[in-house]
Amino acid sequence: MKKIFLMLLAMGAISLSAEARKVKGNVISGEEKLSGVIVTDGTNFTQTKKNGKFSFEIKDDAEFVYIVTPAGYAGEWSTGVPAFFKRAEGVKKFTFDLVKTDTRGDYSIVAVGDPQPSSAEHFGIFAGEPLEDLSKTTNTLGLSAVGVALGDISWDKPERLDDWKREIVRTGIPFYPVIGNHDHLRKQGGDLQSSAEYRKRMCPENYAFFIGKDVFFSVDNIIYTAEKGYNEGYADHVLAFVRGVMKYVQADADVYIAQHSPLAGRDVGKRILGTSDMLNLIEGHKTLFLSGHNHLSKPYTYGNDVTEHNIASICGTWWDAYHCADGSPRGYKVYTKDSGKLTWYYKAIGQDRNFQVEIFKPGQTLKHPNSVIANVWDWDPAWKVEWYEDGKPMGKMEKVKEYSPYHIAEMKAKYEPLGKEPASWKSTRTGEHYFAATPSQYAKTVTVSVTSRFGQTWVYDVDMTDYVDVQAHRGGAGLMPENTIEAMKHALDLGVNTLELDLQISQDGQIVVSHDPYFHHRYAIRPDGSNIQKDDPKEYIYTMPYSEVVKYDVGSRPSEVWPEKACIKTVKPLASDLIDFVENYTKENGLSPVRYNIEIKSRDAKGEGQNWPTYDRFVSECCKLLHSKHLGDRLVVQSFDVRALNYMHEKYPEFILSYLVDAKAGDFDTFMAKLKFTPQWLSPHHSITDEALVEKCREKGIRIVPWTVDKPEDIKRILGLKVEAIISNYPDRVLHQTRGYVMPVHR
Repeated sequence: MKKIFLMLLAMGAISLSAEARKVKGNVISGEEKLSGVIVTDGTNFTQTKKNGKFSFEIKDDAEFVYIVTPAGYAGEWSTGVPAFFKRAEGVKKFTFDLVKTDTRGDYSIVAVGDPQPSSAEHFGIFAGEPLEDLSKTTNTLGLSAVGVALGDISWDKPERLDDWKREIVRTGIPFYPVIGNHDHLRKQGGDLQSSAEYRKRMCPENYAFFIGKDVFFSVDNIIYTAEKGYNEGYADHVLAFVRGVMKYVQADADVYIAQHSPLAGRDVGKRILGTSDMLNLIEGHKTLFLSGHNHLSKPYTYGNDVTEHNIASICGTWWDAYHCADGSPRGYKVYTKDSGKLTWYYKAIGQDRNFQVEIFKPGQTLKHPNSVIANVWDWDPAWKVEWYEDGKPMGKMEKVKEYSPYHIAEMKAKYEPLGKEPASWKSTRTGEHYFAATPSQYAKTVTVSVTSRFGQTWVYDVDMTDYVDVQAHRGGAGLMPENTIEAMKHALDLGVNTLELDLQISQDGQIVVSHDPYFHHRYAIRPDGSNIQKDDPKEYIYTMPYSEVVKYDVGSRPSEVWPEKACIKTVKPLASDLIDFVENYTKENGLSPVRYNIEIKSRDAKGEGQNWPTYDRFVSECCKLLHSKHLGDRLVVQSFDVRALNYMHEKYPEFILSYLVDAKAGDFDTFMAKLKFTPQWLSPHHSITDEALVEKCREKGIRIVPWTVDKPEDIKRILGLKVEAIISNYPDRVLHQTRGYVMPVHR
């Protein structure tokens, strides 16, 4: 029995010796012998002695022997990757001769996200202005500086890694790589197998170096599997490496962890595999994670001492557009630690370092057409974004989600000539670094003040008279069933400024949204399924209770007038329900508060009092409802009926009024003489709107909003007159000219 035990023990010793071998070496900088330098094979660790020498056992199959470079030194980097590592196969002795970089302890880090060139053409773009910009910055840092590329240095093309190494030396600083998912060869299967080519061309995936009194890690947090592609997370050997290094890190050292995927992966609500284990390893240290992968800008906080900067890509939208899909400009981030204080800024390619904000006027953005929008891509909670209306302090701007008009335009310019649509993953997405100021529509100037966490302030004045309010006539009658909730929703999704709609009154006193006082033969289907015909007797809303009104289908029939109109079964809604829907929809979907231009459809004609209410009752009932909705100056009440307008001006002076005039109204002085006051708005038919009429309105201080401007040539002409607003059955056509784009709307 004893012999068997000794035999097994001997076999174990033989097995252990086969799994490990002893190596030695030294770490120097010229004549200087460097002591206390950590040496590792990725699993086993030792330190150099006072004479700079080391010896330890490494795994027999270890691919590298490498060092945790001490502060103030770097491996020689003329090959494009700092020489902190040596290939281990067949080598027993290793010498690391380091370059002395700095002795002061201050430093800078330049972080670059996702170069990701898929072709020599893409790499040529990177090697032009982006790399020139990067090199100009690194040449001015003045402190001990390093660079880090946060993964996806290539795009499934290993030869791009060689291009990177050849060109990145132009920065003049050691540039450390991080492996990304596109730096793996996914078809190789398995985590270590898929990264083998990267290790061959670049360096170990997991390594560290000291900088100042702090420690900087580069880790692989992309785990490839043979079956499922990859997961974001930390494999056991990655955590073991970090654990091994942290044993040598001083308690007061700050920690940087450069990795490809953020801790949240691509989903804000989750954490990548092994997150809690990684956080446990760096507990007690102030830690900053630097990540890429998502091609956007976003800060994260994980407790008091742990933050993350998810940095936008230097390739913009995969070299198709200058901006990333969230609206961040292509660029990189520069960190400087000076006298123990860490500061940073985002440097956009081709821009001055003070380029930190983009401002959009009302009408330029999709979700907030009535707001001034500030895109502050490097924002974090320590920044302040405030605004003023005509000099009056209004407090903080509202943090919102928004689409970048610049990115939309750039992708349109790229793909429209090709007759193609961009891939979904390249399409414009909402960013979370936008801020909205929604002023009165009568404000003259909005001032935006942005202050960074480090005290720099940028101030912008926005001329509020220099945009056109786009109004959807009946919700956009050329596109959707007119004056319906569906039409209003569609118009909101298009991003109009104002919803234009009409009011009628039912027999039981309900305020109904309808242009005509009766069910028109153009669109209506009776409760029995029969179409109302042109010569049929009129079926007036005022002669039936709303319970009967709601039985008519007003959306299913095709339209000869508006052939592009969607055919949807729907009904004439109550005004109260429609307004409530709109208000809730805008809030729930993060849209800016919309404006309303609401017409009271009283008529001075035969049938008044029988087929529709008298003008005074019409006005009183409608104004009572509108009062209850508390719409403030977002509401304009309009009418052709001068009796109704004069009555409202006298009885309800708090309402802003608009005078509608048709093509046969005559000249300005003639139709204005019918009113007892000067209205805030004049709404003429577009055919009588010309320079002379606009000038008359300017002289009287009246805003002008021509109606039913539908043809592209008419839209262009009216816009050329510099009117304040435009009403159209095709608001999408107007938006194409005012905003330059119309996003797809899912009906």
